[in-house]
This record gives sequence, C-alpha cells and structure tokens, in this order.
Amino acid sequence: MRYAGTLVALAVLLVSCGGSADRAAPDADPEPAANASNEIDVGTTPVILRGRNASGEKIVLIGLPDALSFEYRAEDIRLLAVRAGPLARRSEDGRLTPLGEILHRPAAAQGPAPTFRAGPEIDFTHRLSKTWVEAGVAGISYDLVRGDDVVASVRETVGALSLSDGPAYSRKFAITPDGVDREVIFLAAAAGERSFVYISQDGIGRFRAALLAPDGSFDFVFAAMPKTATLLPGLDLAFRLPLRDGAHCALHVAPMRARFEEQLLDAAAREAFR
Repeated sequence: MRYAGTLVALAVLLVSCGGSADRAAPDADPEPAANASNEIDVGTTPVILRGRNASGEKIVLIGLPDALSFEYRAEDIRLLAVRAGPLARRSEDGRLTPLGEILHRPAAAQGPAPTFRAGPEIDFTHRLSKTWVEAGVAGISYDLVRGDDVVASVRETVGALSLSDGPAYSRKFAITPDGVDREVIFLAAAAGERSFVYISQDGIGRFRAALLAPDGSFDFVFAAMPKTATLLPGLDLAFRLPLRDGAHCALHVAPMRARFEEQLLDAAAREAFR
C-alpha cells in the first residue's frame, strides 16, 4: 500500500489489461447530418467524427449513445478529453468544436500523456490505422512505432460505465505484438499536476488508486493486469507489460468525486470489476 500527499480530488479509472485523420479520410465513418445549429448528435449507435479543432489540430471524436464523447489528437492518438453531453458542432469551414461538459481531462506534466511508451522516458509514435463502429461498439486502432519498426498494433474500444456514485468511462485495449520478445510500458494514469494519495493491490493483478486533483476532486483508478505485468516505481501509475502472444487491457474512469474514503474506493472497485 502506498500513500502520497494530502487528499483533495477524485476521478475513477479502471484498468484491466488482458497517421493522421481528416474529415475526408478514406476509412472515415459516415457522418450524421448536422441540425439547423450545425450540431451533430448521437442517436442509438456510436458516431465518429474527424476534422480540425479551432486550434487547427486534427482530432478524432467518438460519441456514444450514453452521451459520453472521447476526443483524441489524431497525430499521436493521445486522449485530450472525455465529455458528457452533446457531441460537437461542425462549422461552415469544416472545423469541429466538441460540446458537452468536460468529465475528465487526462494530463501529464508536459501535456496529454501517451497510453503506451517504449521505455520510462521513451515514447512510441502512435500511428492511426482506422476508427470503427461494430455491433454498437466503437473504437480506434493504431500502431506503436519506434523508428521504422512497428512494435505492436492496438485496438482500443471505448465505453460508458454507470457507478452508484456517478458516471465513469472505459477504454479497453487489445495489443498484438509484431514479432517476438516485445514489451511496452502501459501508462494507466499520469500524475501531472495531480498526486497519488493511495495505491493498493489485491494480489491477483488488480490495482486500486486514488489521485488528488488541483480542483479538490479525486480520481479513483482501478487496474486489472496480466500476471506478467510489473508496477513501475515513480509518480505515474505505469506497468511494464511483456506482450509475448499479446495482451488485453481496459481503463475505466469516474472523475471529479468530491471526497476520498477507502470504503468508497472499495465500493467503486467492486462495481467496476463486476
């Protein structure tokens, strides 16, 4: 068990491990028609949008029927924000403005953190391969590249969770190595301006953590990892993950809870791991 700092902020993450994008990209999913206010809503199936935001960055937006949306920077597949509410507005010049209230903004000291790294201070190039909607489920696929070497391919699925104390989201990862003796570092949660106030594990590869955010809310983090994964020392919640024949992971987040108690963490963990 590890404690750090003073308690002040809460969001819930569950982790269980088991290119560029333009509006006209050839594999882009069909886009629903905008309404009279140029807003694009999600109906009964997920919606995926591509385009540039107001800053000119290429982004990918995945909207779910549960009224959650995921904004990725297309250049490096870094999650910029998860929002609750309306999806987006498409301007006359094609720019995308994500709508909805920010539920969670994953952050590191140097901006949005990568999900996978080649080493503690060595980043992969995350190269987008496609986005997809299949049987009511949506996600994004990308390659992890180092130099000219494709180390692994990742298929990431996003989803919504409803815990008893509020909303949460999930990210599930299927990682397929390209070759033998491959390994990656899986960054479950980057501390950034937040600090971990609690980390524990149950002995069967499931980890629980709480982070303190500057606004006084808490982030809860739950991780279920393969037995071969190793928790790395440091300020972030990160794991060394040998791939061998592949690995599967999932990340669930219930952000901005008002307080931290170990009993509250336990109850949320039971729901998330259910």
